[in-house]
Amino acid sequence: MSNSNTPLWEGLYKELRERIVSRDLPPNSEVSREMQLAAQYGISRTTVRQALAQLQADGLITRGMGRLGRRVRDQRPLEWNLCKFERGERRDNASTGMDDWAAAVAEQGREPRQEVSVSITVPPADVALALELEPGALAVRRHRVRYVDNVPYQLSVSWFPESIARDTLLMEERDIAVPGGILRSIG
Repeated sequence: MSNSNTPLWEGLYKELRERIVSRDLPPNSEVSREMQLAAQYGISRTTVRQALAQLQADGLITRGMGRLGRRVRDQRPLEWNLCKFERGERRDNASTGMDDWAAAVAEQGREPRQEVSVSITVPPADVALALELEPGALAVRRHRVRYVDNVPYQLSVSWFPESIARDTLLMEERDIAVPGGILRSIG
């Protein structure tokens, strides 16, 4: 696993990293439990934890929670043609609930998910200025976190004048897919 100059955790880290990179441990496969690794390599669980923590920090494995063990993350790049999307060539589908982004993720064999929160508030001064709002006027803040395979992938915070967004789809705290997008649908 390592030579005498390499800390034990680093030797285990390098070995597991190589197994992940070579796909001997393929994406979504479970990483052995701490106790198993400690017994297999004759090292302490603390040493194992150090190696696993570094693999997690590198984005190669998940954190693992409770009964769900750590898993190898899928490192394939995600492709999405933003130019086509911006030109209006969108594949939004209300019946599947997938917008163009989610459809592109799913087509690549990955799992898209989105969390949305909405609030009505007085925006920061720079936002109010950009939206040409009077001082103290309200705005709608739409905050979205997009996930790929349950890993945070994209953060989006959008602001809209309250007078435009109230009682529209922009106020809904859910994943919405309408042909042409929400803004087009509300005019």
